[in-house]
Amino acid sequence: MKKELKVKNDSIDVAGIKKDYKDAIMEYIWNGFDADATRVDLTYSTNELGGISEIRICDNGTGINFENIENTFGAFLSSEKRETKNFVDNIHGSKGKGRFSFICFAHYCKWNTVYTDGKEFYKYSIDMDDINKNEYDVSKKEKTENQTSGTEVIITGIDNLLEDDLNCYNFEECLLNNFSWYLYLNKEKNYSLNINGKSLEYKKLVATNLSQDYEIEIEDFKFKVCFIKWLDDVKSKYYFHMLDENNIQKYKAFTRYNNNGIDFIHSVYVTSIYFNDFVPLKKDDNTLGQISLIQNEENKKNEKDIIYKELIKQLDQIVTDKCKEFLRANSNRLIKDLEKDDVFPKFSNDKYGNIRKNDLVAVVKEVYCVQPRIFRKANIEQKKTVIGFLNLLLDSDERKNIITIMESITNLSKEERENLAKLLEKTTLNNIVKTIKMLDDRKEIIETLKEIVFKGEQSTNERDHIQKIMEKNFWIFGEQYHLVTADKNFEKALEEYEYVLYGKKSKEEYKIDNQDRLRRMDIFICAKKPLDVYLESSKTEENIVLELKAPYVDIDRVIFRQIEDYMDLIKKQPQFNSTSREWKFYAISNRIDDFIKDKYKENEDKGFPFLVKKVDNCKIFIMTWDDVFKNFEHKYRYLYEKLNFEKNEIEKELEDKEKLTREDINKLTDKILEKDVVNI
Repeated sequence: MKKELKVKNDSIDVAGIKKDYKDAIMEYIWNGFDADATRVDLTYSTNELGGISEIRICDNGTGINFENIENTFGAFLSSEKRETKNFVDNIHGSKGKGRFSFICFAHYCKWNTVYTDGKEFYKYSIDMDDINKNEYDVSKKEKTENQTSGTEVIITGIDNLLEDDLNCYNFEECLLNNFSWYLYLNKEKNYSLNINGKSLEYKKLVATNLSQDYEIEIEDFKFKVCFIKWLDDVKSKYYFHMLDENNIQKYKAFTRYNNNGIDFIHSVYVTSIYFNDFVPLKKDDNTLGQISLIQNEENKKNEKDIIYKELIKQLDQIVTDKCKEFLRANSNRLIKDLEKDDVFPKFSNDKYGNIRKNDLVAVVKEVYCVQPRIFRKANIEQKKTVIGFLNLLLDSDERKNIITIMESITNLSKEERENLAKLLEKTTLNNIVKTIKMLDDRKEIIETLKEIVFKGEQSTNERDHIQKIMEKNFWIFGEQYHLVTADKNFEKALEEYEYVLYGKKSKEEYKIDNQDRLRRMDIFICAKKPLDVYLESSKTEENIVLELKAPYVDIDRVIFRQIEDYMDLIKKQPQFNSTSREWKFYAISNRIDDFIKDKYKENEDKGFPFLVKKVDNCKIFIMTWDDVFKNFEHKYRYLYEKLNFEKNEIEKELEDKEKLTREDINKLTDKILEKDVVNI
């Protein structure tokens, strides 16, 4: 039975029919979902030349009611859907044009549909071609044993459409972009879109770790909220979509985080009976509103409604919390990017340096979560300035001023302010705890070393005990030093010097024309500092050579001459005697003779304790082990006065012993070597 539209062919051609095959096919898919389908299957077949011969789009929706066909299928630029559904995004048949979409790439289209009148199921078909678009052929309806409604669209006579066109990334991307949100929104109902039997993997576009469902209750209304964080760009993003109980969109509004520049691509879908009678204000009433075709005369529910305003407030909080969660999850990537750009200050590679860096990193992460654009929109120099400033504040007593500064940049919520304050307190507390643990470990090592050099004086030797201990615990002389060599001759030590200090890829063989070249350095440590660190000194490298003597050995004139020879050897090496390098030579034992005491007096006006000789950039120091221990304790006295150190196991184990055997010394040495106090 032939039926006609009250419109000419030419009018249909210029009425905004889809021009792209992808958009055309999606119209038929949407028609299925608009008809309350939970499953839509797209299948296609090919000919011998690889062209598409047929496309079928089958759904399990309500079908097309035969009695209303004049008002549904037969209408153009209007539809029954429009009268019952004011859907903005997912009702695509609202103008009655979608059925003509096939004409952009095919000649024929057939609809096989099954519907029910509530009692019986009926089937019939509709045919249409691209020549007589204003006509459609309807078959007689028949009862059917099929107890499932739905519609199958069969498109044939296809021109210039290849298998690759439907089996390509672009086509899948279009499907994902347009249907992922709808499928995810209806995930509990197991909605699906299948292409040749393969389900569209819409979840690969959804960040499932951040996407979440909520329930909000305001007065007598319940709102089901679906927050979706997208992994890639989508068509409908940065919107609150307000849907009634039938998933019909009544309104949409931008979220607070639209076009935020941090890849926080998201959508929020809100479903409630509240929106059944919701009619947005006209633009002339509210610039944020959308024009409604049918204005609600009673004006019960619109953007000015108290319930709606409260809903938006809670939705804003959900999006804000999710954005912070997203930023926090990505803060490690930010830190890596900042490190790659070399914007962090240089920290020493020791416990104290690690503490300071971790402190700064934690604060940078929190600031990023509060105001990400500080780092995302800044160039490298601006990032260096911001981070450098934060570091200065953290190193001072003014760290709480960071909160004040952030408030001047952005509007901190009460929660953001509290979180930032807690973080600043936490990092301080963590640093204190770590420092106490570090000092406890070091205190234990110092006390153990005292036992070795004082009670085990006659049983201790420099190579098996003292040297091994100092090789691992050279922090006694300062946090800034790095080990170059231990127990190696001068020739080998200087060969490795620049390799260690500057990170050269290969060691350069170094030859010394000096009879002392094969004499061994017990411990050789060094510290490199950038030029701008020094305000009063031009020294950029500090080197220390330790000569460790057994506790029972007196440091006398002979040992002094030995250290002088070391100094002269270094001074004669043109590669290592620059004035930008400072060399310090230490000899340490339990006792010194009168010759060394006289040397102290000769150099006491130079302002350096334990100095016995100074020539240009070289200094020689003689110390007893008691001097070393007292120097360490003085350095940390202010902390010792505040902290109540418990007596360690070593003191308990050794309190009754007057002298230690070689076996005792070996056990204590191993105990020290087992500890790691260099890295937190």
